[in-house]
Amino acid sequence: MKLILDVSNSPLSAFTGYFLDANIWIELLAGSSGLQNQAKDDMAPYRAFVDGIMAAWDEVIERGKTGQSTPPKIIITPTILSETVNTYMRNIATAAYFRTHPSPKGKKNAFKQDYRGIDGYAQQLARLYHDIRAYERYISWEPDLFDKKMAVGILSNTAADADFNDYHYQLLVKKWPKVAIITHNKDFAHTIVRVLTANRKLLNP
Repeated sequence: MKLILDVSNSPLSAFTGYFLDANIWIELLAGSSGLQNQAKDDMAPYRAFVDGIMAAWDEVIERGKTGQSTPPKIIITPTILSETVNTYMRNIATAAYFRTHPSPKGKKNAFKQDYRGIDGYAQQLARLYHDIRAYERYISWEPDLFDKKMAVGILSNTAADADFNDYHYQLLVKKWPKVAIITHNKDFAHTIVRVLTANRKLLNP
């Protein structure tokens, strides 16, 4: 069975749920906040796919359509939420702040000392939470199901060039046979679950 599929050619109905990797969440949220300096053409297929999920749910909820299959949900867990928020604030929000508030010459920009304690940080964090909540009607909030067996499995099998969280997500999604991961991360080249991507290095190894 082919595990890595082209997100551009995959129908929404192929799976009942989609687990968005942090790189997809960050792209969606940076775009909606206006903090992303330039549009990334290679990320457009992901935005279109997620837009399709939302449009399908909007039609069901707002128009009360019946007699059709339930659209897929976006799966989110505490770990992917934590990774998304932390990475977004450290990389996207911090970079945006220092573009307009550069540190004195010779001083390195410091996330904790120069950004996290200011009012602008709190405001951006609140906006980020608000933007995530905007997806709430399309989300299925799920537990990480992280137990001793999963922890030992990750610690025993994660390759040196693999990411701990990425392997955790794969083991988690493996428990949900009708859920696929959506990612642009090339580290999923050796995935053990089905992945939707627009990354040409994953699609044409």
